[in-house]
Order: sequence, then C-alpha cells, then structure tokens
Amino acid sequence: MDVVGVASNADFFNSWLLFSVPLIVSLAVLFLPGLASGYALGLRGRWLWGWAPAGSVGIVFLAAVIASKLGITWGFPVLLVFCICATFICWLISVLLIRFYKSKSVDTGISDLTKLSRGDKKWVYLPPILLLSMFLYETVRFATVVKRPGAFAQIWDNLFHSNLAMMFLQSGEASPFKVDLWNPGRAGFYPAAWHEVVSLVASTCSGAVTTATNAVALVVAFIIWPLGIFCLASAIYTSRLVQLISLAFSLALPQ
Repeated sequence: MDVVGVASNADFFNSWLLFSVPLIVSLAVLFLPGLASGYALGLRGRWLWGWAPAGSVGIVFLAAVIASKLGITWGFPVLLVFCICATFICWLISVLLIRFYKSKSVDTGISDLTKLSRGDKKWVYLPPILLLSMFLYETVRFATVVKRPGAFAQIWDNLFHSNLAMMFLQSGEASPFKVDLWNPGRAGFYPAAWHEVVSLVASTCSGAVTTATNAVALVVAFIIWPLGIFCLASAIYTSRLVQLISLAFSLALPQ
C-alpha cells in the first residue's frame, strides 16, 4: 500500500531529512479532514483548529469501518472520498440548522464564531508562532535523544501497536472490529484509530511503521496536546494573556 517510493524502508528508518515526509503527512492526516468538515460546519478561528484533530480522527475511524464493510482496500483514496462526504454532510447540517433557527428567530451562534479570531494582531499571531516554535524545539530535542527517526523502545506494548499498524498496512483491512493480532482467527473489537492513522502515514515512507509512529507521536504530543490546552483555556478564561501562558506551559502537564 505504499504511496511513494522515494527511498527504502531502511532509509526512512535512519534519515532525519526523509523524516520530514511522514511528519508532513501526519500533520495532513490529523488536521486536513477536520479542518474541511469543521469549516463546512461553521467553525472558525481557534475553535476550528481545536476541532480539527478530533474531527480528522473521527473521519479516519469511520472511513476504515465503512471501507471494511464495503470490501474496499484501506488507503488514502478511501480517506479522501470519506473526507469529501463528511464535509458535504457537515455543510448540509450547517445550512439546515441556520435555516431552522432563523425561522424560529433564534441565534445559532455560528456567525459569531467568525469573530473569535479577530482583535489585536499580536494576540492573533502569537499563539500559532509559539505553537510552531515549541513543536520545532521539541522535534529537535527528540532527534538528539533517539538518534534515529525509526528508533523505538522494544517493549511488548510497542511491539503490539507497531505490528497492528503493520497488519493494517499490509492487509489493506483496517477495521477496528476485525483485529485478531492477539488471537488469530478470532477477530474482535480494538480501538484502533491510532493504528489506522499510523498505517496511512507509513504508506508514504516505504512501510517504516516505527518511523511513522514517531512522526504521529510528535504531532500529537507537541501540536495537538498544546492546542487542546489552549482551546480549553480559551473556553474558561477571557484573558488572552492567560490563554497564551496556558499554551506555553501546556507541555508541563502530563499527557
């Protein structure tokens, strides 16, 4: 199920330059589907970005389940089709809700979401600049510690998760209801959204599952987690300074 073949599995395991490929793909998989569906739904500003990872994972999960039911091989074409369908459904829901509540003379609040990202320019641009800086710093720090982009702790739990992602990648079957890795021939349910995402990313780096895992982990730990803390603080506090501080100290909180 490899999408590109620019280098071998071993090259992706060892090269930090090539690591940019699964890293960029991880960002795309974990944000683009959610951004498209959230925008169609009427979300804007920080709430759109806060929704994006959850929406993306939800679309990936449902796409894998439905693709399995239809007998379609798991991969990016499947995700693209379901992303388009999900975006259309969200747009339709948004239109219907707006028309319904306007007929009732009730404010939906959807139009107000466009105002959340306005204000003083420095407060608009500081959070993404800080978030990007934190991500780059932690990525470099990660590289200095693990030495190779495909390195991983060889413990039983990591072996299970890597093997499950590899199974999805090689079989083209990524349904969480058909996982039989621990008991061959007797499939059962396992919450495998993480492995579905990793299998997609691994398909762009010659099947280097551990490299893909590290790329996804970096995005989740150093972009999605701080972004979630920032959105939570934004919902609780109106002070932009407090929101910015929460972003800066988000990595100090346990994940």
